[in-house]
Amino acid sequence: MSADRALRPSGVLAERVLLLLLGLVALGALAWRGGTVAFPDEADYLALARTLLESGTFGPDPTTPSAYRLPLYPAFLAALLALAPSVAVVQAVQLALWLVTGLLLSRTARGLAGAPAGLLALALWGAYPQGLFIATTLYPQAVLAPLMALSLRLALGRPSLGRAAALGLLGGVATLCVANAAVPAFLHLVLLAARRPIRRAVPALALGALLMAVPVTGWMARNARVLDGAWVLSSNGGINLLLGNAPGVTPATGTGLDLTPYALVTRGMGELEADRTFRAIAVEWIRAHPVEAARLYLGKLAYWLAPSNRLTTAAEEGRARDALAAAGWFGLLLAVSVGTILAARTGRSSMRLLLASWGAWLATAAVYAVFFTRVRFRVPFDVLLVPIGAAGLAGWLVPRGTALPTGSPNQEGPTASRIARATRPCA
Repeated sequence: MSADRALRPSGVLAERVLLLLLGLVALGALAWRGGTVAFPDEADYLALARTLLESGTFGPDPTTPSAYRLPLYPAFLAALLALAPSVAVVQAVQLALWLVTGLLLSRTARGLAGAPAGLLALALWGAYPQGLFIATTLYPQAVLAPLMALSLRLALGRPSLGRAAALGLLGGVATLCVANAAVPAFLHLVLLAARRPIRRAVPALALGALLMAVPVTGWMARNARVLDGAWVLSSNGGINLLLGNAPGVTPATGTGLDLTPYALVTRGMGELEADRTFRAIAVEWIRAHPVEAARLYLGKLAYWLAPSNRLTTAAEEGRARDALAAAGWFGLLLAVSVGTILAARTGRSSMRLLLASWGAWLATAAVYAVFFTRVRFRVPFDVLLVPIGAAGLAGWLVPRGTALPTGSPNQEGPTASRIARATRPCA
């Protein structure tokens, strides 16, 4: 009898109890932050959603089209506000998505190493305070976290043309939520396609890539129509590059750079022209200071591991907050790191799993470090690490000699006919 079946009754009960506890935590978080809009970016997303809802146009007001923000999260907000004009309702839905993320991670880990791994994955995600905090804020990362958890689950599942199509479309949708989500999504698509025979791998990859491009191309076509023919994904790449590459910037500066001198240069410019100007200024600084820019890049790459950032909203600062953030993040990182080592030693990991989790996470960090990094940018990608860590740690909870599933998530076990053929005496 497999470990998953042997532990099924107690495992189901334990999962339900844990879900109940996490549900109570979510209710507590809603009571704590329900209706709160604390950060400037939250107000921007809310304004975009209300304009979209009231006028059907995407921009700061009905007469000014914009591509500064990506459209998925404002559209998500607009849909919820159409049902109930309340920030607390949005936060309640996002907290429900936080629970869904935990369930997706649990199912992925269970497919890797059995029921104990599934429980551990759910517990690790539930004990991660940054994930819970993001769920209570009006940031696109709250929606991206479940998308990344689903992307990982699809990537590790049984390879098929339909799964490649679903993964590609999911990647395109995630890119319209956060542009850098394209990095792990495309890597997941490649890993899934590579597990098929070569004659089937190419069509799977091509179909997935095509479907991944469909939502992105549609958004860029909209931008070309309303923004003087410019095919752009967003018009904030230049300012983001400048925020991470300019005199006085440090790995921890984030959005704290004084932009007054640059705002004077771009005064009177349109959105796209200002974006190109900011990008040109940043590129020129990098070319003029290659050594300093390289050191800054490495510093930003290391800062990807920061447990918290200096916040622009003073009311959100505090030693207790920083201590909780540090304990939560470094606790998760330690658990995942130890679990990964144990998974490798016990044969529960593979190169495919390592690339889908750690590889995608590090590749995303490398892209963000070109611009600048914030903890909230990293949180939805941290979900990629949870299942492999839980799979390794689960070995401590399973008695020696107990068989564990070795297949991928969603991979079906042998059918009765296969068992019969395998055990049939030779003629």
